[in-house]
Amino acid sequence: MIKYDCFIFDFDGTLADSRLNITNSFNRALKLYNLKPISPELIYPLIGKLNIEETFKKFYPYFSLEKIKKLTKSFKIYQRKNSLKEIFLFDGVFETLKTLQKKRKKLVILTTKQIDQIIYILNRFKIKSFFDIIIGEGFLEFKKPQKECFDYINKNIKKTIPKSNFVMIGDSIVDCQFAYNSEIDMIGVSWGIDNPSVLKKSGTKYIINNISELIKFS
Repeated sequence: MIKYDCFIFDFDGTLADSRLNITNSFNRALKLYNLKPISPELIYPLIGKLNIEETFKKFYPYFSLEKIKKLTKSFKIYQRKNSLKEIFLFDGVFETLKTLQKKRKKLVILTTKQIDQIIYILNRFKIKSFFDIIIGEGFLEFKKPQKECFDYINKNIKKTIPKSNFVMIGDSIVDCQFAYNSEIDMIGVSWGIDNPSVLKKSGTKYIINNISELIKFS
């Protein structure tokens, strides 16, 4: 079994179940314009694939940029107020991150969440200190699944690590695309947005059923 030195994590659907919070934040924002709520079944498949603004645009392509920005602002306000009530870390996340850090592994977050939101949420759950690099929307001019995100991580990780010792951990085909573009391995989680068969077809090397299984890759 391959041992890795740098673990690059997706957040939504990988480290935390944020479906309820994202859906509620989205639909609460729609009330600004007295719009009907969007079904969770339509929102869930987009989590981790589109950022907030892109999601609003997908459902309302005719909205002006000003409207999209107002909706996004409302989304972020609700999300922050309700993060602890509506976002849930998956079992074993805290303990696994702590163990990996003790083993001197480098840990990174790469998410479609906006950078201010992901930092806020990581702080709220007291896990921000585990991560050496945190990349969210707006932090770089690039975004997942672009290879340039990996180039930034590789350059700024403060440790010389062979490319073969980097791994992406995620739950969606976007995470698989990032791993492919970056020429690194991918570990898929079985509990996220895209099911294991989809992840396997998209190039995932391993599938895990509990986050604690990552320890054996360290």
